Amino acid sequence: MSGQTTQHFWNIDRIMKLLIGLAIAAALILLISYLSDVLLPFFVACFVAYILQPLVVLNRKLTHEKGRAISSILTVLEVIAVIAGIIYLFMPHVIKELDVLSGILHEVTSGKRPLPKEYVHIIDWVETNLHPADIKEQLTGLHLGSIISKGTSLLNESISVIMDVLG
Repeated sequence: MSGQTTQHFWNIDRIMKLLIGLAIAAALILLISYLSDVLLPFFVACFVAYILQPLVVLNRKLTHEKGRAISSILTVLEVIAVIAGIIYLFMPHVIKELDVLSGILHEVTSGKRPLPKEYVHIIDWVETNLHPADIKEQLTGLHLGSIISKGTSLLNESISVIMDVLG
């Protein structure tokens, strides 16, 4: 036994590496929490770009271009058109359902429709904070057709300015 040297598991080198690693990890966690308001949109944008990459590749093949600019713009236009179409298709149904909800809330608050006592506080909160008539006014006041036409005219003007600059 006298010929063997004993080594300690916790020597000063390991302790210093552990402390430095913990300090770096704590600094990174603090930095991420401090920059979370900025980093979240960045990571969402990276995720959206990752999801839309196959569509960009498809548009690039269809347009037979070498660069990605036109196919990226085309992809963004396609996504905007799909979202606008979904909103255009479902908005009348949402407004109709808000009318039905408004009628139900009116019947419940006037006493025409019985309501269990457990739900009285919920109905009071919904009526004061989320009144369907106000939501309906806001949604019908949007005039989606005019917004879409203004958006497309703005997009057309932007594309014409870009094309004038490029060529």
